[in-house]
Amino acid sequence: MLFSEKLPLAVALSLLLLSLLGCGEKTVVGITESKLEASQNCIGCHEATVSLVTGKSVTDEWKLSAHNLNSKAGCVDCHFETLNNSLWHPDCTKCHGGSPITGTKGLPPFAIKNPDSYGSCLKCHTGDGGFRLSTYNGETVNTAQAHFNNITSGMITRTYTRLYFSNISTFVIKSAATATANWASSGYKPVRGDSSRYGCRACHNPHDTTSKISILRQWARSGHGDPSSAARTNLDFKARGSNVTANTTVGAICVRCHTTTGFINYVVSDFNNVAAFAPANGPDHSKEVTGCNVCHDDGRGNAYNYNLRNVLQANPARSGVPAFYNYSAATGGNSKATPSTTVRGIQINYPNVSSSNICIVCHMGREIGSVIKRAALNGLDFTKTARISAHDFAAGSNLFQESGFEFYTSAAKYPDTSIRHTIAGMNNFQGTGSRGPCIACHMSSTESHTFMPVTKDLSGTITSITSLACAKCHPSAVTNNKSMDKDLLEFNRQGFKTAMTVLRSFLVRSGSNNIGTLNTVGSVSYKTDWSKACTGTAAALASTDNVQFKVPGSGDLAGGPDSIRAPAYSMGAAFNYELLYADFGAYVHNPNYVKRLIFDSIDWLQDCSLTSTNGTDVCSSIADPVAKAYLCGTTNLRP
Repeated sequence: MLFSEKLPLAVALSLLLLSLLGCGEKTVVGITESKLEASQNCIGCHEATVSLVTGKSVTDEWKLSAHNLNSKAGCVDCHFETLNNSLWHPDCTKCHGGSPITGTKGLPPFAIKNPDSYGSCLKCHTGDGGFRLSTYNGETVNTAQAHFNNITSGMITRTYTRLYFSNISTFVIKSAATATANWASSGYKPVRGDSSRYGCRACHNPHDTTSKISILRQWARSGHGDPSSAARTNLDFKARGSNVTANTTVGAICVRCHTTTGFINYVVSDFNNVAAFAPANGPDHSKEVTGCNVCHDDGRGNAYNYNLRNVLQANPARSGVPAFYNYSAATGGNSKATPSTTVRGIQINYPNVSSSNICIVCHMGREIGSVIKRAALNGLDFTKTARISAHDFAAGSNLFQESGFEFYTSAAKYPDTSIRHTIAGMNNFQGTGSRGPCIACHMSSTESHTFMPVTKDLSGTITSITSLACAKCHPSAVTNNKSMDKDLLEFNRQGFKTAMTVLRSFLVRSGSNNIGTLNTVGSVSYKTDWSKACTGTAAALASTDNVQFKVPGSGDLAGGPDSIRAPAYSMGAAFNYELLYADFGAYVHNPNYVKRLIFDSIDWLQDCSLTSTNGTDVCSSIADPVAKAYLCGTTNLRP
């Protein structure tokens, strides 16, 4: 008789149970085991299992994580609903006998194949626990709020940074429709859509949650990752989209850049889909930041291998990112003009700048200066029109010289002077890599995911250059401290800031020429009658049309006769001010182009005419020595 036949039934059943325990975590009564020790039996079978996303051993990745190192979560914690379920792993019966259980593989009572989409992370990480205060570089973040944005009132604290100053202030979240206070977020969702890929894995490697933690902490302290920033809380951006395709819509398209879901929908649809994905004033008040999976995607919808997204994947034949600048006096540009005027069909195809294409998508401006001219030709009434706006952070269109309202029709007045910033990061120019100019300059520091090439104090003063790219093209930055150091960069910033103040003084001047009122943050609130800027000027008095005169040399955008009237040029000057005010690195992105936009705007607003002396008269009229040096240099001429 076999030995096993002599065993009492109870002993035989006990041995069977112990054999089945080998397929899950070991449970030893009275002994505290680490998660690594408890997971050894799982590792024994799965040690060679390779992640389909990262290409690395899943057990090796897990061993690097805080889940293992701090003994917080082992294999069973994530891959089984309960410890008992781990006893019935379907493959165990192949060796240990027993009747296989029934169900759907990948879901309980079997091992959970995708713990993230199943919700296993929420066993520990909820809005009520599983998070802590995280301090990094002296800044403390409540990680529970960062993940769930569980704001309990309408008042939040946020940092506000603009050209003239930075400060920390409080802000009341308001409903887009009713403008009532205490409209707080009920939850925060990093991204929606394909739950088999997104969720926690939109940013985190599910096995190795720790190796990239410093990068995640940098991102969380940037404007891209701050759930309390104005870009997330000013409006319910997921509800602000259009069912009309991007190339023709004149409606709100905020969703494409103020939410992760909207961005992904836009780029995977070949830059067509700008539809909202929630109803206006609905019960869902959750927000989305610019998540990791905006920039990171492996071409199959997975983010956590941290490959950079190819935004041209949907149409590889494209030569670069397209931008559609459409306008409606009824729905766009904050306009109140009547009758309604629309502008469609202004499309700029930006150059292919490698992975920096990701950045161009949302940093190319909502409108550009030529929209104002086209609207004028289409009959826009500039005596009843709110300012047409470029929106914020149009660094890409400034860099590629597509952004501003240009007062001259001659291209010779605006030669390409981007001082090679457009080719930084292209084909490893000067050792700057091959990921395009945005990434080369903004992400080459040791704190890459702050996206900051410099450090500043609270007043905005530059305290250091952190981008490693600057010294590649300006070698004196690391040798004799002359060609491009923080002091020279701060000197240029002060020149830009002061020149902008001179321009602003014409926009808010008192008297019959007044077209705006200065706000405390440095921006301007504008009137809707742009003809007032030319009241009493010699150019207006000499014309039978008075303040509505056609501007000499304005043309008609097609080489025809002068057809654009003075009020459009006055709006153009305001457009340039706000364009550059909202890109407080403009003086670096394209220094000479920016100087010309400021100079020409000042020139126009002085007397509603343009210099006939190549700028000597304008330079002589600028009293501030810092602004004059910045704009006119030593030549005393237009830059």
